[in-house]
Amino acid sequence: MGKAKELAELGDKLTVSGSAVTVSGFNYDNIVDSAPGALDTLNELAAALGDDANFSTTVTNSIATKLPLAGGTLTGDLTISSGTSGDATLTIEADTDNNNEFDNPKILFKQDGGYEAGGMRMSNNNTIIWNGISDASNLPGSGGGGISFHTGSVSGQDNATLKMHIKTDGKVGINTNNPSSKLHVNDGDVKIVGDGQTSGGANLQIINTNTSNYYPKAITAFMNYIGVGVRHQILIGKDGSTNDTGSLAFYYAGNASANNAVLLGLWGSGDTLAITGGGNVGISTLTPGAKLHVDDGSGRNLQIAPSGSGIDIISTTNPMRLITSDASHMTFSTDGSSNERMRIMNTGNVGIGTTDPGQLLEVNGSGATIRVESTDNNPQGIEFYQTGTKNASIMWGQGSANLEIKNFRNDQNATNLYANIDFYTGGANATSGGSPAYTPDQAMRITDDQNVIVGGGGQTSEKLLIKTTQSGGGLQIAWSDGSSPGNGQTLGSIGFQGYSDGNSNASADAKIQATAAANHSGSSAPTHLDFYTKDDSIGPGSGGTRRFRIDEYGAAMIHASKNNWSRLEQQGNTNIHYRLFGASSSTTTYDLLRYRRHYWGSGSVHITLFQTYYSTTSQGEYWLSGHGRSDGSYNPSYSIQYQDIYNGPGSGRLSINLPGGAPGNSAAEIVDVSISIPAYVYYLVKIQVSHSTFYPTTTTMGANNSYALFS
Repeated sequence: MGKAKELAELGDKLTVSGSAVTVSGFNYDNIVDSAPGALDTLNELAAALGDDANFSTTVTNSIATKLPLAGGTLTGDLTISSGTSGDATLTIEADTDNNNEFDNPKILFKQDGGYEAGGMRMSNNNTIIWNGISDASNLPGSGGGGISFHTGSVSGQDNATLKMHIKTDGKVGINTNNPSSKLHVNDGDVKIVGDGQTSGGANLQIINTNTSNYYPKAITAFMNYIGVGVRHQILIGKDGSTNDTGSLAFYYAGNASANNAVLLGLWGSGDTLAITGGGNVGISTLTPGAKLHVDDGSGRNLQIAPSGSGIDIISTTNPMRLITSDASHMTFSTDGSSNERMRIMNTGNVGIGTTDPGQLLEVNGSGATIRVESTDNNPQGIEFYQTGTKNASIMWGQGSANLEIKNFRNDQNATNLYANIDFYTGGANATSGGSPAYTPDQAMRITDDQNVIVGGGGQTSEKLLIKTTQSGGGLQIAWSDGSSPGNGQTLGSIGFQGYSDGNSNASADAKIQATAAANHSGSSAPTHLDFYTKDDSIGPGSGGTRRFRIDEYGAAMIHASKNNWSRLEQQGNTNIHYRLFGASSSTTTYDLLRYRRHYWGSGSVHITLFQTYYSTTSQGEYWLSGHGRSDGSYNPSYSIQYQDIYNGPGSGRLSINLPGGAPGNSAAEIVDVSISIPAYVYYLVKIQVSHSTFYPTTTTMGANNSYALFS
């Protein structure tokens, strides 16, 4: 029992009486033994235990918060500090007896409920840093896996930036966390230093194991953005020295451009060799214009390009010279030396298909044709010069598709033939006086003031002059060469335009048009002749209105004008107007005429009514008499005079009204004439007005002796 037994025996020998304690028969030395003086009393022992009556429990609970030597789980941060000096070392040791080489030290990182996310360990004497989160991980807050290396120059882990990243698929990125290849360097250079020969030399080896693909890639060098005219290049040789550094470059001329090129040259000496996307090769030129293009930089060029199965040799800028050494000629042959195609004589005459050209250019051959072709939208053709001055040309404008015959002379002399453009045809005189005499007849002339004469020469002040012979002749517009027009089809028209550009006869300001009145055949061709004009409400781009027709039987038909009246004028003094009026189921009143007469004029306005419909037939004559003078000396005095012709419509059929005010005035007040038509009755109204000026609307009438019809 030791000292505990001694303490138990002490309890048996204690006697307590009041406040006194008596001990008898006990050896105190057995309890004190060799305890130090500071702990040889109960009071000293209690103080040493912190006066804690539950000291045992306190110690047990305190020990429970400590990590056992055998291992366990820490629930807080661990800090290892060497204090103010010395190294702080964290040692993780496995296999202390060196009996099992598969016992390896590890640091394991767990998160999210115990998921083993990554760690560090030794394996087979290798140090392994690993990450167990895949790119497709569904863990909360997953960043896609991988291992990243960060460095920084400022204290704090958040101040360190990414320098290298290894993705879960093994791709390594420097300055990028999303490498797209096995090694992806972003925003930086890759430099390999060494002697290039020993095992540690600067040598980049790319070994492609592909056995099936015809286009395996060895080196790929792309730019995310490359501007037009920019080179992307690989340099070899000495660093930045003229003629000491070789360059293999890509030249960008545009998206998918045939002028994109691969360049080979020396630094500081330009591009020696260029191969374009169009398959052309240039030496000392970036833009070869042929399959082989050599440019020495001084304007002398040699271009060799395939032409079919042959070769073209082209000289640019400075002329390419082919020279004969004597006064002989130069020949050009194909398919062997005996097949001469062209000859240039020592006189300068050129012959194609002939060995003895008599003119500067002579072309012989079956169906000989001279072809002038342009490869762009510029005009092409033939120009005529005299001592350096261009006199005329025959050109075709590809952009406008116009054939242009031009005379550039401006002699302003109507008798000079060369001031015009003349056209000749064979005619009866083509071979007169010889075989042939080259004296054809003049068929047409365009004069220097843009007038046209058909049938000969001379001059005219009209835009078109047609000269006929004693047998006659004229201007004809034909619908077709063979087929016959059908009913309503237009045979032809003559249009008059204020301006013609972009307009056709359909929108002519005035027009005469022939139209088939029925189907034409070999024995019948009925045709109308129509006349069209425009009033002030119809613009240049719209069609005119038919005003007059001569039908196939010769009848003249006058159509209603803008205000629905037909009008016939006789020598500018008298106008006759017609219009049909009718009523439906009730009596209807229409305004017919507004008139302003200064003084007496009883016969100036004559109105006739012809009943054309309903139960009876009638006819009556009406005259507007009086005047509108209103100057104080005279007052307006208008009245209607009536004469029954047949079964009279009656004097009350027409009525007058003086509305007063504008456009009336003291010189001549206006008067309106109206007609009242019973139900279901129709009248053809004829109005004849003399000695007065007609106006198209009632709001535009003049001051005196004027009139207008209501619409």
